[in-house]
Amino acid sequence: MPLLADEPTRALVSLEMLLRNNYIFPTLGNEAYLNKPPLFNWILAGAMYLIKDYKEWHLRLISIIPLFIIAITHYVIISKEINKKVALWSSLAFLTCGRILFYDSMMAYIDPLFSLFIVLNTYWMFIQSRKPLSLYFFIVSYLLCLLAFFLKGLPALSFQGCTLLAVCLYRNKIKSLLSLNHLTGIAVFFLFTAIYYYEYGTYANTSTLFTNIVSQSSQRTPLATEISDSLIHLVQFPVQFILDFAPLSFLIVFVFRKNTWSILKENEFVLLSLVFIVSNIWLYWISSETRARYLFMFLPMFFTIAFYMYEKYRSTLSEKIIKAIALLIGILLVVMLIALNFIERFSFIEHKEFITVGLITLIGIYLFFNYRYSFPGILSIVIALILVRITFNFYILPLREKEAPESKNRLIGKKIGELTKNDRLIILNRAPVNHDQLYYMTKERHALVEQNYKAIAPQKYLKFKKKILPISIDSVPREGIIRRLNDTLVVNDSTFEYYQKKNRLEKIRERKNVPKGYYICTQLDAVRYELKTIFLFEVTHQGLTLALAKK
Repeated sequence: MPLLADEPTRALVSLEMLLRNNYIFPTLGNEAYLNKPPLFNWILAGAMYLIKDYKEWHLRLISIIPLFIIAITHYVIISKEINKKVALWSSLAFLTCGRILFYDSMMAYIDPLFSLFIVLNTYWMFIQSRKPLSLYFFIVSYLLCLLAFFLKGLPALSFQGCTLLAVCLYRNKIKSLLSLNHLTGIAVFFLFTAIYYYEYGTYANTSTLFTNIVSQSSQRTPLATEISDSLIHLVQFPVQFILDFAPLSFLIVFVFRKNTWSILKENEFVLLSLVFIVSNIWLYWISSETRARYLFMFLPMFFTIAFYMYEKYRSTLSEKIIKAIALLIGILLVVMLIALNFIERFSFIEHKEFITVGLITLIGIYLFFNYRYSFPGILSIVIALILVRITFNFYILPLREKEAPESKNRLIGKKIGELTKNDRLIILNRAPVNHDQLYYMTKERHALVEQNYKAIAPQKYLKFKKKILPISIDSVPREGIIRRLNDTLVVNDSTFEYYQKKNRLEKIRERKNVPKGYYICTQLDAVRYELKTIFLFEVTHQGLTLALAKK
C-alpha cells in the first residue's frame, strides 16, 4: 500500500531531516514544519537511516509495534493485579477491536506510540502510588510525559495533570503535589524541553512555534468548533466509541447492573482504571473533532472493566450468544468469499480461486475444532476476527491499492524523481503539490526539492511614487499597458523607458529569466516563464493539473 492520509507528511519531514542533516529544525517541503514535535520524526528518520532500502511497511512497524507492547504490558500487569483470564481477554480485545484490526494497525500514525507512553505512565502511577511518592516516582513519570509531549505536544500535559491529580486524590496524597519531589520532576521535564527549544531558537523564532503548538492542540476542542457540532458529538460519542472498538466493546453491557459500584470497588486496579477514564476522557467527549485513534490509551482500562464485570456475571446464555456470533461470522465469511469470486472489481486478483479454497478450508478447520473442543466464546470471536483480517489482506487491501488515488500519486512522484534525479528541481510559485507526490519524488531523487522559489515574470512593471504624482496612473496611454495589477502596471518597453526617464517609478523590475533546471508549476506559469512542459499530472487534493517543466 502507498502512504496514506498523514503518513506522507510524517515520512517527508523525517526524510528531509536526513537529507539536511538537521534534526532540530523540522521542515516540510524545505519550509519550517510547526505542527508536531520531532520525536516521531526522529524515530522514522532513524529507521530510514538503518534500513537503506526501506519500504512503506518498515515505516508502519513503528506504529504496529507499540500496539503489541501495550497489549503485552497490559497482560503482564493485569495478570498480577486481577487474574489471567481478564488479562488475556482484555489484551486480545484491544488488538482485535475493529478500528485497530482493520485500519490503524496499517498506518504509520503517531497515536499508537503516544498511547504507549500514556499507558506506561498511567500504570506506573497506579502501582507506585501505593508507596510514598518519592523523587524516583515523579522523575520517571515526568520522563514518560516528556516522551509523550515530544510526540503530540500539549495533550501529554493534559493526561499528566489529570491522571496525577486523580491518583493523588484517590490515594489521599494530594499534599504530595506541593512537595519538593514533585517540583523536581516538573523541573526535569522543563529542563529537557528548554534544551531542545533553545537549540530550535537558533534556527527560527520559537514564539511562532509555541503559538502553533497551542493552535494544533485547541483546533479540535469546542473553542474551535460550532456549538451545534459539539452538542451532537456529546450525544453521539458513547455510541461511536462502542462502534469504533466493536465487537467486544459491546460487553460493556455487563457494567450496567445495580451493584456495579460495589463490584468495581472489590479490586483496586479496576477502580483505578475507571478513575483514569473519568478523569481524562471528558476532554475528548466535548471535542467534536475527536478521532478514534486519539482514544487508544483508554482501551486497556475500558476492556479491563468490561471483562472484569463479564467474568463476574457471565452465564451459560451469554456464552452461547457469543459463540453463536462467532459461528455467524464464520458462515458469513464463507458466503462472502464465494461471492467475491463473482464480483468484477476483484477480477484482477491472481489465483483468487485457490485463495478462496484455502481460506474456506481454514475457516472449516476453525469451525470443526471449535465444535469439537468447545472453545470459550471470547476466544471463538477473536479467532473469527483474525480470519476476517486474513481475508481482508487477500482481497480488500489489493483493491485499495489498485483504486486509491495515492497509488497514482506514488507513480507520479517516482516518475518525477527518476527524470530529475541529477538535476535541480524547483516548485515554482508555491504550486500545491501533494505531500505523497513530494515524498516519493524526494525519496527517489535522494535530494531535497526546492520550495518557495518565487520567480520574477519576464515583463516590465511600473509602480508610481505616491508622494510625487503630477500625473495619474490612469493617464498612462492604453496602448502602452499590457495589464493592470492594482496600483502597478505591466507595460511595453517604450512606455517603461519613458517613465523611467521621468523618474516617476517607485520600483523598476528588469526582465529576469528563471535558472536552468526542472520545475513543478501550473500550466500558466510554464507558458509565462517559457518552460518546456515534460508532462502534466493531477493534484488530487486541489483538483488542479500541474506540469513538470524544464528550462
